Amino acid sequence: SKVYVANLNSESLVAIDVASRSAGARIPLQQVPQEMAVTPDGRLLFVANDGSAVIVVDSERDAEVGRIEVGAPSAGAAMAPDGSQAWFSTAKGVVVVDVAGRSVAARLPEIGSAAGLDSWHLDRLARL
Repeated sequence: SKVYVANLNSESLVAIDVASRSAGARIPLQQVPQEMAVTPDGRLLFVANDGSAVIVVDSERDAEVGRIEVGAPSAGAAMAPDGSQAWFSTAKGVVVVDVAGRSVAARLPEIGSAAGLDSWHLDRLARL
């Protein structure tokens, strides 16, 4: 299994092999990465960053596979427990992304400039 680290200076993600504790693939993003939301199966990472689009990374290929325009730089990221939605805090509020469709499902601009998200709350809401 792997752990992904956001490398701010090189605008990339670094995949670290857990068993060997060694750095592996470096995934160039051309944006400064922030927090990541990972699908429950670990296959896709949705990366918040200083650009206006969330970056989608395939963990099997260690490669960028798409971008989803959210309209503002994003910082916080959280995945719904069922993997259906990824939530991002942005400079213009919160954006909810439909994971399967890789598109914006909702915008919550009334929140204003948001800095972070607490994924514990998403998990708790799913169990209510």
